[in-house]
Amino acid sequence: MNARIPVLRTSPKVLQLLGPALYTESPLVAVTVRELFQNARDACLHSGRTPEIVLEVQADTALRYGALACDDNGVGMDEACLLDRFLVLGESKKDDGSTGGFGIAKAAILGAASWWEVQTNDLWLSFDHLEEGRPIGHVAGRTGARVSLRYDPPAAGQPPRQPTCRSPRL
Repeated sequence: MNARIPVLRTSPKVLQLLGPALYTESPLVAVTVRELFQNARDACLHSGRTPEIVLEVQADTALRYGALACDDNGVGMDEACLLDRFLVLGESKKDDGSTGGFGIAKAAILGAASWWEVQTNDLWLSFDHLEEGRPIGHVAGRTGARVSLRYDPPAAGQPPRQPTCRSPRL
């Protein structure tokens, strides 16, 4: 079987849908927690399961930097979903009754993170996979998805990191 190499893609809608306000009016960590929770809730409801969602937050007092994780018992994603939906910013195929639907959650979740990873069903995908051009990895039997993110403060003497929605391999 020929493994596809994951590539983060953006649609032209991203620039129209995302304005600087998404990153400046609310603390980034708080915006991301909301988006992670909404996506997890929708995945659980889509699977027909009562949502079991665990959010882990370690952040500075301003809620700008830290580590986040969201674990759910939802439907999870298969390889096609990871490659053709999750990694395409500005696109969404949410069902009726779901929150969101504009595809901007991924930009808030992935676009400004220093590092991220997703474990879903038996698949594992991270920022490192994209950076190194590696195919999706595998993890032992889990149900649903776990998204882990890290938002690092700028190094001493460096300006604050500006969020981007572009692939590291443009």
